[in-house]
Amino acid sequence: MREFSMSKRFLFAVFAIGLPIAAGAQPAPSPNDYGDPKSWLCRPGQHDACDVSSDWNHSRNFVGRAFNWIMCNNGYHTIHHNRAGLHWTELARAHEKEVAPKIDPALDEPSMLVYLLRTYGLRFGRPARREVTRADQREVTLATREQMRAEVESGAV
Repeated sequence: MREFSMSKRFLFAVFAIGLPIAAGAQPAPSPNDYGDPKSWLCRPGQHDACDVSSDWNHSRNFVGRAFNWIMCNNGYHTIHHNRAGLHWTELARAHEKEVAPKIDPALDEPSMLVYLLRTYGLRFGRPARREVTRADQREVTLATREQMRAEVESGAV
């Protein structure tokens, strides 16, 4: 009968016991809370100090051409969330048509770099939450996020 060294027995025990435990112990993924103060470093500027419960004012948009050329139009962040299935080449046009008339104009920034320097480089701490709900109350007849999602799921888009 072959003897296994202590290190081989240890590795066997780790894999035999540890893997099933690790596989079953995975917590359910939680939804991103972009308003959570701990999450702002991962998404600098795009959701910080926005009204994350709003259909339109949940994201800041960086509409500069250079940034969006490099980032495949991800600067149009509101439409990126509201119409997630939309091809990146259509985001700028959809932003102008659907988002720009509805959101608070302060959430459209021409340059991410200038915004980050102005907001984080020239002061310490997070920016204060702005009151952007007044933009949600403007009379614009556009579909809500839920209506858009239903439209996409039905294949009408």
